[in-house]
Amino acid sequence: MAELGHKCVSACQKDDCCQSLNFVISVDMCEFRDRTKEARPEDFIPDPDRYYFRRAINRGNQAPDRASFVGLLGPGETDSAAPL
Repeated sequence: MAELGHKCVSACQKDDCCQSLNFVISVDMCEFRDRTKEARPEDFIPDPDRYYFRRAINRGNQAPDRASFVGLLGPGETDSAAPL
């Protein structure tokens, strides 16, 4: 699971539209988002099967080889907006 989570973060880093992601624990799946929880708090709902990450650096301002994601919320909270 950790390896796939790392791949999700790397894939999102390469996409300028990706601002955050949910990692779906039960099916090892990534959901990429073009908004963050802070930008659309009304879309954020509890879900014990997902882990939310957001970019620590705004798009266009990150060095490509830097870790730029922060795991903000553990299982139980997720961004419910439609995936990218």
